[in-house]
Amino acid sequence: MRFVTGPSNVGNISLRCLSSTLELDSRLFSLRTLPTAVPGRCLRAWRRGRQPLQRVRIQDSLRSSSKMASFYLLLYRMYFVLSDSSVGTRLRQWKHGGRGLDQLKRLIRRRLWVQVQSGLSRGMWMHLSLPGEGGFWRGTHEPDVQNAILAAVRPGTVVYDIGAHIGSIALGAARLAGNSGRLVAFDGDPENIVRLRDNSSRNGFEDRLQVVHAAVWSSTSSDGISFRRGRTANTHGGVEADGNCPVLGSGEMINVPAITLDNFIATGGPLPQLIKIDVEGGEYEVLRGGASLFFHQRPLIIAEIHHQRAAEQISAWLDEYKYCSQWNIPKEGFPRRLFAWPTEYDGAAWMRAAAGTGSQPTSYGLDLDVRNIIGPTPPKPLGR
Repeated sequence: MRFVTGPSNVGNISLRCLSSTLELDSRLFSLRTLPTAVPGRCLRAWRRGRQPLQRVRIQDSLRSSSKMASFYLLLYRMYFVLSDSSVGTRLRQWKHGGRGLDQLKRLIRRRLWVQVQSGLSRGMWMHLSLPGEGGFWRGTHEPDVQNAILAAVRPGTVVYDIGAHIGSIALGAARLAGNSGRLVAFDGDPENIVRLRDNSSRNGFEDRLQVVHAAVWSSTSSDGISFRRGRTANTHGGVEADGNCPVLGSGEMINVPAITLDNFIATGGPLPQLIKIDVEGGEYEVLRGGASLFFHQRPLIIAEIHHQRAAEQISAWLDEYKYCSQWNIPKEGFPRRLFAWPTEYDGAAWMRAAAGTGSQPTSYGLDLDVRNIIGPTPPKPLGR
């Protein structure tokens, strides 16, 4: 398969399909799943399957931005199917096939407004960079976290999303919380904050989704705190201070506002019933900064833990604050998920509800070693 691009953004594309090497049947790439706005000339060319595609002037056929977006989403679907299947492996073994996949990836590398296809934020509009952020569009990322939120959040719930990135989880949780609830989204990366606000505004969530540009930490500093950005993905950035550094952060160092959970609440922040934490290795410092909150308010906790030292520190913290927990541990060890609840809460029922949430398998086929650390039998659940 060969892709030749012209000088313009879209240019003239010619694709030479060799049927002896690649066969796209309905099991791999069903035309029923493609956007309906694809121009007829392009769609008829795809339906020919084994017939060579003639040179098509894309710009003459795509007369609106929505059709342009649909065409790029079509190309993204094709790229995803090819690169995620045995066909992609076969193509990589062929010189021109591998080059064609690389050219297709470069062609679709752009930012588009799309609606999330499945999961917690299904139907939400997000401004995403494809193909790198395609998982957010498909809605298949962090399925155990999504299911746990679906099982816990009801209208009126206050949720903190610490390390919210661009809102792939926050948008869906804000919808569940409703007008009477609140989602407070924290992030230290300034680019993430801009995109998060744009995504919130596009979905009309300004009244229920509060965006806070700050790194949540164990101390509040008027001078800010050092924050290492991710080099290739802004999901990888985090605080680099007090002996901590983000496990995958390798970009520029910037200074960002820092705040503790207790200080945020003391200055008028709403009291949360659920806190989600994903700060690339600094999760223990976040918990340390909420001593009063976790002692008095006792919110549920969902956290992604990135290394052994943090896992040991947090395990001791859970014992100190009388929290029970379930750890979802992948075969490679890290990152692992933590789901924690106060001993007076029926956390086992929460986990059962999360396991039964949604039409897709909770693990999405991931090979997880789920370790239940239930502790004492919890009494009646908190009134919710």
